[in-house]
Amino acid sequence: MLIPVLVGPLLNPINTTMVSVALAPISRDLGIGASQAIWLVAALYLASAVAQPTMGKLADRFGPKKVFLAGLVVVGVAGVVPEVLTGFGGAVTARVLIGIGTSSAYPAALTTLRQHSARIGKPTPPLVLGALSITSLVSAAAGPPLGGALIARPSGSSSRRCGCPPTGSARRTPTGCRSAPRSTRWACC
Repeated sequence: MLIPVLVGPLLNPINTTMVSVALAPISRDLGIGASQAIWLVAALYLASAVAQPTMGKLADRFGPKKVFLAGLVVVGVAGVVPEVLTGFGGAVTARVLIGIGTSSAYPAALTTLRQHSARIGKPTPPLVLGALSITSLVSAAAGPPLGGALIARPSGSSSRRCGCPPTGSARRTPTGCRSAPRSTRWACC
């Protein structure tokens, strides 16, 4: 039980920080200014700020597993959105959906731990709560170097280079999508 609880919450922090190093190439590629490109970061932050407490309430009401799986479905939809909504609008929409979907993991993990503690009649060990916090912080800190390394890699890599879900988004990577239309190349970053 502990591994999924620790791994799931990695998605949101790493997704919020990994794209920050790609803003200059994204701006250049889409022909937009930095003031517009920053919305790729801000949209995810705003969506996450609203979605995390909401997902916590939903996890309490409907169960953490259902909420976590629903979040994964939303992330999957985010990978398909840029196929339909091309250009910058599709990219921002995808980032909002990624923010909402990945926001389900941390509240679901906390609800799972709380329910498990109630079931066994013991409090959650501080070591487990500390590990959950540390994994989230480490993934946030790892985002910029990982994003930089992925941008610097030669083309031909998979969608995971940009933190995109593997649902039809493989061509929208920073350097690995030369055949993609200019307007959709950066959709999930």
